[in-house]
Order: sequence, then structure tokens, then C-alpha cells
Amino acid sequence: MINIVIASDENYAPHTAALIASIFTNSAAKNINIYLLADNFSDDTKNKFASLERRFSGNICVTDGNIENFFISDHLSKAAYLRLKIPKLLPESVKKTIYLDADLLVKSDISELFNMDIKNKPIAAAPDLGIMTSKRSMAEKINSIGIKKDDAYFNSGVMIMDLVKWRENNYTENLLKLVGTHSFRHHDQDALNMIFRNNWYALPLEFNVIPPIFELPLKVLFSKYRNDAIQAIKDAKIIHYAGGHKPWHYKQTARLNDYYYEMLSKTEFEIPEPKERIFRKYREIFRMWRGQFLTRIL
Repeated sequence: MINIVIASDENYAPHTAALIASIFTNSAAKNINIYLLADNFSDDTKNKFASLERRFSGNICVTDGNIENFFISDHLSKAAYLRLKIPKLLPESVKKTIYLDADLLVKSDISELFNMDIKNKPIAAAPDLGIMTSKRSMAEKINSIGIKKDDAYFNSGVMIMDLVKWRENNYTENLLKLVGTHSFRHHDQDALNMIFRNNWYALPLEFNVIPPIFELPLKVLFSKYRNDAIQAIKDAKIIHYAGGHKPWHYKQTARLNDYYYEMLSKTEFEIPEPKERIFRKYREIFRMWRGQFLTRIL
């Protein structure tokens, strides 16, 4: 059984449905079990996920989440903290799972990720180039979570979790204590990097292709990750629309957005008109186009 956990809320329900559609569309396996940790889903939304389940003959278990009174920013939804409680929320019989953020799309068979050998580590995730190639961001992480200059820092949007190790080592309790008492800049992601420092398996970048990779900014092009980043764009297996790069914001980046609307069309959710944010629109679009152009010529 391939176990996948997704945490979401009412606002992100349509995007979560598109993600689930992308998982089933690209998977040859029929034994996929999706645990959807829901923060205040309406009855109508639950019915739409039930319809999605019937369409793909899959298994989607919608579970209501209980969020403690953590430090929450406007950028991060409460649902993001549910991933810290996954070992407690899932049955004891589930010993391994993939965790996926709600703003992702899968473009390959998810079984490849689930069956990956993570070398006996409690967690696997992809390096976060946006943080690791920024001197300012790394300096902040050194001061706030105690990592060293040469340490790697991972993005928590895609993770493989060894739930046996999590339960044996009380990782959930330690993480909940951290996020409940600290105002980390990157919240639960910082807490995860603090707890699992030098004790995580690095996934290939193509399993979490995020905006710093899409854009190919100079800090990435002139880093040791240059070739890996270029290849990750070409071989992207999971697209992560982190930060400001959301398909439902912009019409113009068709190469990246069409797939989202294709997957959304397989659900019961309405296809919205992109809400373009005028102030940031042209800057964001230029960066994305630049990354696409550089990928073709490098």
C-alpha cells in the first residue's frame, strides 16, 4: 500500500483536489491510500472529494484535524502544522508515508518516490535552493535554528517519513514543543530542519521543483547546484508552487499553468479566472520566462 498524506483547508481544497487528480492520473498502481488531513472542510467540499474518489476508484480518507494554538503567520495556514502530527493521526499499522503540501502537482508515478531507499533515515526531503544559495537566509538559519554554514537545509513540502522511527524517538512531541514556543521565520519547516539536522536523506531536486529552480536566478546559476537545478526543470516529477508562483494567479506562464488547469478539470471544483496581482505580476512572469529560456539554452 502506498500511503500519502496531504494537509489542507477550505481555501486550498480546489488545489488539493488538482494534486490528488495528478497523483491518480500518473500512477499505474491501484493501491494508493490518501489521508487528507482537513482543517474545517465544509460538507460540500467533502462531497467533492468523495466524487473524486469515485472517479479514480481510489481511496481518499478525509480526517478532521485538531490544531493547537501555535504561532501562525498570514503566509502559512494552520493545516501546514498537521504534518507534524502525522504519526499520531495515522493508524499504527502505517509505518511509512509520503507527505505532500497542497500546492503541488505530481507529474510521474508516485510509487517511485514511495519505494525509494532513504538509507535508514527518519525523513527524506529535497534541498531548498532558495535558502541554501542565499547568504542572508543561511545566516538567519545559523542564528535561529543552529545549523552550520556547510549544512544542508531541506524544503518540507515533499517528505518521505519513516513513522516507526518518528514514534520511537518522539519526534512529534519535540516538534510540537518547538513550534509552540518559538516564532521561527519558516515555522514548522525550521523546526523540522532543527530536529533532523544531519539526519535526513536528500531527495533528487526533481521531486520538489520550486520557484528558485524554475527561475534559475544568478545565485543558483553560480552555485554548485547549477547543473542539478537545470536538470530538475527538464525532469520535473513534482512541481511545487511555493511562494508567489501560483497557477491560479497568472495566465501568462502557460508551460507551468496548463497542467494545473488540466488536473483541476478532472475534479468537481470550478475552474477560476486567475487573480492576477498587478503590482507583482510582471516581475514574477519575467522571472519565470527567464528560467524557461535559460533551461532551453543551457
